[in-house]
Amino acid sequence: MADGTRFGRQEALRLVGKDGQERLARSTVAVVGCGGLGTHAAESLVRSGVGKTIVIDKDAVERSNLHRVSLFTEADVGRPKALVAAERLKAIDRDVRVIAVAQELGEETVGELAPADLIMDCTDNLATRYLIDRWCREKRKPWVHAACVEQTGEVLCVLPDGPSLSDLKRDGAPERSPEMDGVLGTIPAMTAALAATQGIRILLDGEPERRLIRIDAWAPSIRRYEVRR
Repeated sequence: MADGTRFGRQEALRLVGKDGQERLARSTVAVVGCGGLGTHAAESLVRSGVGKTIVIDKDAVERSNLHRVSLFTEADVGRPKALVAAERLKAIDRDVRVIAVAQELGEETVGELAPADLIMDCTDNLATRYLIDRWCREKRKPWVHAACVEQTGEVLCVLPDGPSLSDLKRDGAPERSPEMDGVLGTIPAMTAALAATQGIRILLDGEPERRLIRIDAWAPSIRRYEVRR
């Protein structure tokens, strides 16, 4: 249950309140991807009082991660991202549960998402995102798509009866990636904070922003776009 001292300032928000804080404490969120987006999103959720977080990633920490991932240090290079993230998240709040899944999310492992009330997509490839999209549609689970590249980020809340990721990602559009196009060190934290906030809204009242949100950290700007089925 929510600790009045730890979460007192969040409970003071009319948007959350004591009942909302207790609801967060009973919630489970799966974060797929433990890079810049996933670690910042998971940290925000744990610090906000989400009771159980599942972190999923098959990769090991690389030096190229360190400019945008606050949970990792040079001493972690070569260690599994999911295990390192879980260790650091547990150190933030000993009362929360953090489960590390150090394997790729695929057709045979997608069942790892089953305990979650909400899925956060913080991956960097469309194949995994489409798998999450299809699975969540079948299971009628809400999920939040987050992505960033260069100095820009985007967030889309995907609800069971709303538009899907395929309505946003049109066939034939070139896939961009931080590896190929680069990524500003500050944009993952900005995008993840927005995605985690919308995730909290889903957990509390099921009514997040339904439009696609795009942010530019350099300009700076934030825009919202309708996504139709």
